Amino acid sequence: MRRGVLAGDSALTFKRGPQAGTHKGLVQVRAAVADLQAGFATWRVEPLELIDSGDRVVAIVANRLRPKGGESGEFEYRNGFVFTLSDGLIVSVIGYPTPTEAREGAGLQE
Repeated sequence: MRRGVLAGDSALTFKRGPQAGTHKGLVQVRAAVADLQAGFATWRVEPLELIDSGDRVVAIVANRLRPKGGESGEFEYRNGFVFTLSDGLIVSVIGYPTPTEAREGAGLQE
């Protein structure tokens, strides 16, 4: 995540996966993201849908990844995030394994 976008006391939560749980503060957030990215030669994230929900934004994204050292090529999956903002900064990000779960996590109906 870009510098200057996250609040100093921001939190990143993954509902499932290798980094499941909550990572608090810039150091832990950046370390969790770096750890996820470490196994991939490329990881592109394309926003497919952004939903304004007051102080929260739901982002449905397509991830395109290519593992390091692998012959398997790229693969793609879609998931979702709920970003909570305060004073123009991201204070919380919750990563959900599916777009539906992200919408539900923000209290939105499918």
